[in-house]
Amino acid sequence: MKLKLAIASAMMALTVASQAATYTVSNVGDGLSDVLFATGPTSLLNGGIVSLGYFPSGYIFTTQAAAVTNFTSLTSALAGSFSDTLGASLPGYVEAATFQGATIATGNALAGRALYVFAGNAATLAGSTGFGLQQVASIQLDEPLELSYSVTLAGAPAPIFGTVGSYTGDAGGQGSSTFTTLQIVPETSTALLGAIGALGLLRRRRN
Repeated sequence: MKLKLAIASAMMALTVASQAATYTVSNVGDGLSDVLFATGPTSLLNGGIVSLGYFPSGYIFTTQAAAVTNFTSLTSALAGSFSDTLGASLPGYVEAATFQGATIATGNALAGRALYVFAGNAATLAGSTGFGLQQVASIQLDEPLELSYSVTLAGAPAPIFGTVGSYTGDAGGQGSSTFTTLQIVPETSTALLGAIGALGLLRRRRN
């Protein structure tokens, strides 16, 4: 009897030890309340990257470029790539296989760390000139059950980079609807150069 209990306890301990957090890049939902990725009010993100990851403990946000350098991506995929769930390639949507990370147990430095979705308008964050960054969760202990996380943005707080906007159109193949979006905005220096250029043109016209 004691042997059976010892074996059962060992198996349970092994099961708990094998639990690991899972991270999924997917904003595919019910087609009505989906929050989509966009580059403007009439343009959904197509071919840009969407990553799920975290920053160093105590990280303070400054510029988008600095955030890219300090971001640790756990998993990522391209918006507008083929979705098995939707059976199509639809801009604004992203779906990729789930990544199974390490078990978040007591003492793990990632426990309590904020988890972010970081989107860019190119195939890599480093190559992007516009970004959207929003916290979607905080990493919790995988005890007694493993937890899962996704880039679903419904109910997420205000973005750190980017803006919350809307898009009206047939994004989910169910007819025209209005969707909430995380709209990617130009990288700070790019936006500043654009503003300076616009001021230069305005001054030239006045002269």
